[in-house]
Amino acid sequence: MPNARVLAEAKLFRGKLTLGSKDFKIRFRVSTDSRHNLELEFESPSSALLQAIRTLDSTPGTEVQTCCLIGRSSDGWLFWTDDFAPDHPNGDVLSGEIYSAYVFSPDHKCSEKLVFERFFRGFNSWDGVRIETPLGVAGISASATSEDRQALSARVAVISDDISAPLDWWAEASKYLSYIGPGISFIDGGWVKFPVERFASPNGSLWRFLSVTSSPREFPPEHSLNNSEMLKTLFESYFRTPPLAENFWDAVSWMYLPTNNNEGRFLGAMTAIEFWLSSEFDERQNFLHMTKNEFKPIYKALLSVIKILNISDAMKSDAETKLHDLRRFSLRQKTAKAFSIRDISLAGISDEEIKWLVKSRNNLVHRGKWLEDDGWDLIYLAREILTRIIFNAINYSGTYDSYVGGNGVHRRNFPSCETVTNSR
Repeated sequence: MPNARVLAEAKLFRGKLTLGSKDFKIRFRVSTDSRHNLELEFESPSSALLQAIRTLDSTPGTEVQTCCLIGRSSDGWLFWTDDFAPDHPNGDVLSGEIYSAYVFSPDHKCSEKLVFERFFRGFNSWDGVRIETPLGVAGISASATSEDRQALSARVAVISDDISAPLDWWAEASKYLSYIGPGISFIDGGWVKFPVERFASPNGSLWRFLSVTSSPREFPPEHSLNNSEMLKTLFESYFRTPPLAENFWDAVSWMYLPTNNNEGRFLGAMTAIEFWLSSEFDERQNFLHMTKNEFKPIYKALLSVIKILNISDAMKSDAETKLHDLRRFSLRQKTAKAFSIRDISLAGISDEEIKWLVKSRNNLVHRGKWLEDDGWDLIYLAREILTRIIFNAINYSGTYDSYVGGNGVHRRNFPSCETVTNSR
């Protein structure tokens, strides 16, 4: 398997850059840094190209967004992207940003298999996991590549022995690995994007380079990541009927929203919980104390009282509007009800703690009030709730690292969520 850093040394490409319907000849050098991000350097771009970019930039409605850049090297490599966003030229210098690109290698000899891999960084340790799936064998492996031995370069792959697989195999494999990524980020405790993906077939090799950002590793449910059952359950959950909804992983992304302060961590976790509640449950079916017809006589009685009160018209209008909220569940009630519906345990999490969670969220959002102390206990609690939601969704059964309870990290069993004896 070739090294992911296939363009560690700059390579010269000759080709064209397309702006609208016009093509401009261009020469450019491409290399990748230690994190697999692409670096481009253009050689003497033509004055016609530079002027065309300036003209588009200065004409409202025609500003350059992204354009196509393609080139071939003297030794047969092919570079292609339709995601190049040129900057406004500075003198005769052309620069810009590439969001993704394809690089075809001419000399890689593929095995008689279909392979789709994604390389990424930011993990402490992995044990190899391989399982059979409808797409082929899915697996993960990693090796230490960084100087501090903390950030690893890992590879997730799905491999099919059937080289006559339909053309949509690649698209489905890509969709599968996109699904796996957020789950692995959750297990590891930090959001990681894939910097490189590679597709190989008997017809050639393709590498796609993606920009990559990572967040610090915090509160992972599995520290050593040698729990193959957690990874195995994640790999298999994609093929469940019905499959896990895509918006479920959107909630995970809120959990790892990049931030440098605990208020941000807390709000990210709380937003993830609220996103899950709103996307997974129908409020009319699950989160109402009574139907609209049942509430109607109560609403009329309260409205008649409001009308005779000696308060301003503006206050009467506000009070009338808020009457409708009386039949809706509070955030605390929604969380408890949702856990009951999905049969998720609240062991170790009291109703008073959930009230505290919601009150702190409201104080921060509506009043700008900072969290008490350093806020870690609130963050632990919010992320514990999310961890149980995720485990329930992928149907995981086993132990995990928990941070609630005020006694440091310890092991709990899922789905009971009871503390493992002598695990503190």
